[in-house]
Amino acid sequence: MEIVKKYHPLLVGLHWFLAILIILLLANGNLMKTMTHVDDPQKIMLLKAHLIAGFMVLFLMISRLIVRLKSDKPEPMDTGSTFKNKLGKYSHIFLYIVVFGALGSGIATSILGGVPDVAFFGSGDIASLDNLDDVPTKIFHTVWTWILLGMIILHFSAAMYHQLIRKDGLMSRMWFGKRK
Repeated sequence: MEIVKKYHPLLVGLHWFLAILIILLLANGNLMKTMTHVDDPQKIMLLKAHLIAGFMVLFLMISRLIVRLKSDKPEPMDTGSTFKNKLGKYSHIFLYIVVFGALGSGIATSILGGVPDVAFFGSGDIASLDNLDDVPTKIFHTVWTWILLGMIILHFSAAMYHQLIRKDGLMSRMWFGKRK
């Protein structure tokens, strides 16, 4: 059997699209916090976009997980250090957990806060959206998103370490091209 040197092209595409979409979601969530009045049409538009993008990320993350589990993949990168090898493996697993934690807590917060009713169906109390911080799951969503931001920074830093310092070709594995 031939050795696979790159990840499946669908997995590569999902990786980069999700990276961009998740960063945009974090920026959108932060921008919404700076807007004070919920009756501002821009805030409602950002809220709708946040919900739609969040569900897109959920669907794409599940798809990515399925493709990841079903497709041939390269052998794990050997850094020469058992600790770094395990750190790489478990940090990727933790990254999935954090993304799903942020998504789950965001969905729970929006449902408990009545966001879909106001944003999509024109029913419910628009003023209730000013009090989303009072929704019990909101603190979890905030914590998960801060952890996610930290994980993204660590993930990017590790990729740059491999690319610029170790020069071990790690980044080429998560790009398009011949797989074998």
